[in-house]
Amino acid sequence: MLTSIQQQVVNFTKQLLNDAVKYYKLEGFDVDSIDIKFDLKGKVAGQAVNYKYSFRPIKIRYHNDILNHYGFDDYKNTIIHECAHLIADYTYKSNCNHNRYWEYVCKFMGGTGERCHNYDVSVNTRVTYHSYQCNCRVHSVSTRLHNIITSGKKGYRCKSCGCELKYKSS
Repeated sequence: MLTSIQQQVVNFTKQLLNDAVKYYKLEGFDVDSIDIKFDLKGKVAGQAVNYKYSFRPIKIRYHNDILNHYGFDDYKNTIIHECAHLIADYTYKSNCNHNRYWEYVCKFMGGTGERCHNYDVSVNTRVTYHSYQCNCRVHSVSTRLHNIITSGKKGYRCKSCGCELKYKSS
């Protein structure tokens, strides 16, 4: 069962996509088959997912905690941003990421064309961060990544200084 704000996001998403499908004359783009979820956690505000190689849209994921904290009006640009990914990829038959084609579509749909959000992600209370130290600074690492590091499956290095990250106990 969706909350009222989630239903508002779903309706706006489908409206944006239907308008873009009509404007770009996108045959075979089935808006109703797109799965819209509110299951993102961490620092990512939204995510658009396509089938690999066919560029058929399958899913848009939104961050429910950020949506609820900032409200629909402040979250609109994220919705437009993710819809622009699906439309640009489908229109240009390639993974547009945040290139000029995606930016054009995003701005055309009413978005800012900015690659990153500026939400305060500390509102997300479900994600715990762990402190890791290198030679140049302290890094915040999600529990998922922390578990990978502590299991010994993979080590991580700082992109700035190249040193291996070490757990920093409190």
